[in-house]
Amino acid sequence: LVLTLTSCLLPVARALPPAIRKISLCTHGERSRYWSGGHLRGGDVPMPLKRKAISEIEDKDACSSDAYTGLHPPEVVNEAKNGTVNLSDVEEEEHLEESLKQSKDEYIQRTKRLIYNSDDRLARMADHADRILARAMRRHMSGEDDAALQLLDKAKSLRPRRPKVYEYYAKVYIDQDRETDARDALEESIRLAPERSYETWFLYGQLQPAEDAVRAYNKGIYLAKAKLAYLDDIIKNQPGNPFHEEARDQEVEVRQSLASAHCSVAEIFMSALQEEALDAEKESLAHALEARRLCPKSFEPHSTLGQHHLIHGNRTAGQLAMLEAFSVLSGLIDAERPEPDVLITGIRAAMELGMITEPRKALESIEEDAGKYTPTEVTHLLAQCHHLEGNYKEAYALMKKLKAGLGRDLTKAGWLGEQDSTILQDVTEWIEETRRDHPEVLSADESAALDDEDESSGTA
Repeated sequence: LVLTLTSCLLPVARALPPAIRKISLCTHGERSRYWSGGHLRGGDVPMPLKRKAISEIEDKDACSSDAYTGLHPPEVVNEAKNGTVNLSDVEEEEHLEESLKQSKDEYIQRTKRLIYNSDDRLARMADHADRILARAMRRHMSGEDDAALQLLDKAKSLRPRRPKVYEYYAKVYIDQDRETDARDALEESIRLAPERSYETWFLYGQLQPAEDAVRAYNKGIYLAKAKLAYLDDIIKNQPGNPFHEEARDQEVEVRQSLASAHCSVAEIFMSALQEEALDAEKESLAHALEARRLCPKSFEPHSTLGQHHLIHGNRTAGQLAMLEAFSVLSGLIDAERPEPDVLITGIRAAMELGMITEPRKALESIEEDAGKYTPTEVTHLLAQCHHLEGNYKEAYALMKKLKAGLGRDLTKAGWLGEQDSTILQDVTEWIEETRRDHPEVLSADESAALDDEDESSGTA
């Protein structure tokens, strides 16, 4: 009897462990449903088919991607319906589909986790590189270019194919007057992503000769206009977009950059390409007007338009444009003021147009801002304004102050830059002329010293 029972139960014992092992992978609730629901009772479904279905449902490592695209679960059901098995119990079919759906969702979540884990290191590297780039730009803005370059080297080691890294390199190189290095960095950024940023093309245009500069600026203008259209669509047509408020701020920045690029192209046609280009006057006017349309409350577009009229002999239109420029300037806060070279160029153009009062007021408003504007150039222009207005005493005092400052710089450094050397020579000649033509500006000590010099010259 024992041998008979053993021979009968041995095949059953061999078949049970795999089924039990698969069922153990299920949750407690699923196990109770399988056992209490009678799904493993004989008579309805053969045990091998049940083991196959349970294995394919619960053994996640054995599941193929096709099983989770929605193709395999119906096949399992159809096999159960059309094969040797008759699934008359609706609960069996529903439970099978539900189990497959749950397993599919688990598979998708597991796949996502695998993807996120595989990209996690790259994501951390990207975030770290972005933080390093931000630190590098802060160092650069505070004048610590060497520290900025060290940080950029670290960012480059993390993300060697990041175009923005090379764009930041170029910004530092430009301020260091390393034009060749800046040009190489920008070319690498453009090679990696030619359509990424309009700012890269604008920077590249600054370092190119006239015709190549126009092509680079036009490429950047095309990209900037595309981004401006994208931002305008969000602002006007997508009020519920979470990016809506940020889009408004970015639109202002893009408009200002685009207007500045149009002004740069207009200046190129007014100077380098004035005689070479067939329609240089027409092109410069078109770009200046487009810049004014984009940013009517900015100083640079009106100033560029005034310079255009000055160069082409239309002094009245030039004066009107410059009056508008200084009117806009008076309403700007310090953070909105134009770049120093833009403002100084506009002031010089206004003085050439015979305007004195407006340039003088503008110079007086920035005279103390030595951190942003060049004090030497501002003082020199301000003295010229006082002289042209007939205020010789004030002009003489400023010239003396300027000469003393440049003399100290020359003594301390042993040399002066080309611009400061020119200013020092001009100031020295101007002081001598003022002493000769307007002796009333001299103090008593200066008058006495001048008389002694004249007597010595006469005796000699």
